[in-house]
Amino acid sequence: MAEVNTNEMPKLDENVQSELTKQHALNHVDTVEKNKLPTKEDVEVERQHVQLKQGIENFRPNTLRQVSTDEKIILPTPADIAKEKAPQLAANFDKNDLKSVETVFKSGLPTPDEYAREKVKALASNFDHSELKHVEPQVKTNVAVIEEQ
Repeated sequence: MAEVNTNEMPKLDENVQSELTKQHALNHVDTVEKNKLPTKEDVEVERQHVQLKQGIENFRPNTLRQVSTDEKIILPTPADIAKEKAPQLAANFDKNDLKSVETVFKSGLPTPDEYAREKVKALASNFDHSELKHVEPQVKTNVAVIEEQ
């Protein structure tokens, strides 16, 4: 590295000036290109996408043919209706095949805890704010102020 003439430099602090003029041991660094070129597949996908967009943009609806749809509605036959009207299994039902079951009556009344919670909600919604007194807040901090001299 060429030696720098200190007379030509602007006037700086001596520490800064000596740091600028001394030899620095720098390491060589190879630059690496991180901008990859597209692959053949990428180019092909992009070309197909462009062709698809052009096909959509250039589409002419007058090239379509008129098509009629045939709706097929199948109505039930009189035999099918007669089967549905006939009582099924009701005539051959045997009540003796049923199992005995005891009915359990559950009370819908709330527990004392649930009742107390509901009562607190009702009291809170009907609270009278007119009997409250105004209080000025007092800010207390435990930060000591150190005065510099």
